[in-house]
Amino acid sequence: LPLAPPEEQVLQGRALELKLEEEEEALRQLRMVLRNQCLKLLCEHRWRVFSEPLAEEERKEVEDKGKRPMDLLTCLRRIDQKELGTGKEFEQAVADIVATSESLYSEIIAQEARIISRAHQLADTVGLWVKTIPAELDAKCAKILDARRAEAKREEEEKRAEIRVSSRRAGEVLDDSIKHLDPEAVARKLRQERRLAEEQEALEAKRLEEKEKLEREQREKEEAERLAAEGQGADQVEALQPPSVESLVELQAKLEGEVKDKHSVHDLDSFHACLRQLTWSYRREPNRNKVC
Repeated sequence: LPLAPPEEQVLQGRALELKLEEEEEALRQLRMVLRNQCLKLLCEHRWRVFSEPLAEEERKEVEDKGKRPMDLLTCLRRIDQKELGTGKEFEQAVADIVATSESLYSEIIAQEARIISRAHQLADTVGLWVKTIPAELDAKCAKILDARRAEAKREEEEKRAEIRVSSRRAGEVLDDSIKHLDPEAVARKLRQERRLAEEQEALEAKRLEEKEKLEREQREKEEAERLAAEGQGADQVEALQPPSVESLVELQAKLEGEVKDKHSVHDLDSFHACLRQLTWSYRREPNRNKVC
């Protein structure tokens, strides 16, 4: 059988303090090396374009492209805040500066292409310098930081779990960030929202249909009233139609047969002329009511 792994010794008291002091000393030494190199890069004129933080618009543009905005001053601030503590992390920060330059500048414009090339030159320079860091010190610091970050993550998870259990026991409302959603409850909520949306669409369609029906009935009513008014006007016009020419000629022949003397014929001609004038005046619409 394989041998069991040795039990991890739990340091306490003075031994734990000595270990923490040793770890802090190693981290401090590497931070001083990284800070010194970052200050040298900031002092060189050729890297000045990468020294200042980005403007708000440029930062937003880089973030929209999925990159992390970075510059040398930000690297120095992260070193001072103990967020950047190994050569690999420093090299990754410089790689973010290259990605930021590629996101902001175009390779088809000469001046901007030179800035991108200078960013790659900075990355190569830092890559060569990182190799000069003592490998033992860099590996030791990386191991210390990984262990501390894992421990911090575990403590955070335990703290969140403790908050969740204590809140449940106390009957308090849990924070949404630590709730575990039930898939069935989420599915039921989605089905309910979909059903409500369909019912709302059906009510809206029914309301539109009733509105169109009322408008159609109103148009039909107005059309019927208009046709009725036109029919009544046609009956009135038909009732006011003037006598035909045949009836007038027949009336003239009858009157000529009844009169014999010349004087009567002259009167008949005058009557006939007056009758023609009356017929002509009757045909004109504005004079119809006046003539009648």
